[in-house]
Amino acid sequence: MDGSAGPRSGHRRSRPRTAPGRFRRTLARAAAPALVTVLALAGCGSAPEVPSPFPPRPADLRVTGLRACDSVDADDSALLGIVDTTPDPFGQGANNCVLSGPDGQVWTVRIQPGIPARNRVPGDPAYVEGDLKLVGHRVTSVDGYGAVEGVAEESPPGASCALVVDTDPDASFVLTYESYARPAGPPGGSREAGCARASQVASMVVVSAQERDRT
Repeated sequence: MDGSAGPRSGHRRSRPRTAPGRFRRTLARAAAPALVTVLALAGCGSAPEVPSPFPPRPADLRVTGLRACDSVDADDSALLGIVDTTPDPFGQGANNCVLSGPDGQVWTVRIQPGIPARNRVPGDPAYVEGDLKLVGHRVTSVDGYGAVEGVAEESPPGASCALVVDTDPDASFVLTYESYARPAGPPGGSREAGCARASQVASMVVVSAQERDRT
């Protein structure tokens, strides 16, 4: 796969009638200043560092300077059959982008400065549920970068999958995939098929970020 950096052309950008609704937006807070104070007064030392749930990164990946709508280049967009790209679909100034493909397929890329991927791993001391509302979490990888994978609480008719990719200690990106074409199989479709489609595009984002880092 051969990505290229720079502005993209040839894709009509417009606001969708409705933004993808399965991965709903909510606010998450995680703070415990009172606990920190109590521990300090009790004379406790710093807690031992908890090992990362992910494998070592091939290299830190600077995704925070990457525009979400530029993270899948023109060649890869053509391969996916992307027919429309919509930056910041919720109108909140966020660095995210909806990629609309054929047959009811939708990918969303969201760049997350200040949010490490381990924050989305249940059981990790830094875990917060966040706004993705995922179930069935499991740790996986994308091109050597650790990731946490899950599916939406309320899956669309076809399939859903989300990947939160560990790019550096203080940032990550989220790649969600949703298919609204009803499959012949069971409701919700195949997790494996949905996550394969999510992983395919997450890999494209990794390549775009790597090429940007080299320039």
